[in-house]
Amino acid sequence: MEKFVQNLNESIAKEMKNIEDVFETSILVAQEATKVYGNGMAQLRTFISTYSFKNNKEEIHFFKHLKPTIQSQLIYYSQICDIESRRPIGSIPVIKQYLIDELNHLNHFFDKNAVIYQYFRLNKMNYDTHFFLRHQMIDDAVISEDLIYGKDPYFTTPCDFKIAKIMANQELFIYLNNEYVKLDHPELANVSNFKKSSWTGKKIWMIELAYSLYCSGVVNHGNASIIEIVGILEQAFNISLSNCYGMFSDIRKRKKNQTVFIDILKEQVIRRIDEPLELPIKFPN
Repeated sequence: MEKFVQNLNESIAKEMKNIEDVFETSILVAQEATKVYGNGMAQLRTFISTYSFKNNKEEIHFFKHLKPTIQSQLIYYSQICDIESRRPIGSIPVIKQYLIDELNHLNHFFDKNAVIYQYFRLNKMNYDTHFFLRHQMIDDAVISEDLIYGKDPYFTTPCDFKIAKIMANQELFIYLNNEYVKLDHPELANVSNFKKSSWTGKKIWMIELAYSLYCSGVVNHGNASIIEIVGILEQAFNISLSNCYGMFSDIRKRKKNQTVFIDILKEQVIRRIDEPLELPIKFPN
């Protein structure tokens, strides 16, 4: 099962790279992406219809992590299509208000689904057998009407769609913030014109870097918000940091060495200063 999902994700990644190389506007990319991820979900559904999970643990892993990862992208790009197709043509204040309204809708979603959102954010597991096994029934206070969407008794659990929606909306929140920032800083829209480079380190390391730039006040004389800095890094390194606040919260919870990546950078720079020869940089796993 893991191998099938891995191959599917690799295939989707290749298709998405081709789409991003061909199409320039977000709405065109989103339109093509919905086809790719829609097809991916169809393949996933077909596979699961004939697959027997080894045990509850494997089934929970699939519906808590593997399926939502793909489905969240289908939801995300579908929402981009809808938002961009309705974006008003008018003055900057009009467009700003439109984006603020969309952000408020997202905040309302997170407030309405606070129980499952906190469960997801804190990576809890105590109700996994209720939330992520098929044919389970739980309290209506946790499940909203979204469960009805695309319900299939062999491909749906009480909360897997909700987790996918949360993941999608976290990413959408960053997208909308970036669009808002670019109205005041149009130069940010041109960052994507540079040759794309990919971030190959851990996402949480990028968050350390973003907050170090933000807290030190070295971007735009200290006037750049954390969202602006995250947006710049996302576009420059072709990475999605949809849960930057959550990851920063995780950094704050570290018992030892809260600045792992920054310490690695300092160590490697000092090493390079002391040794003029080219040395390979190895990051811990």
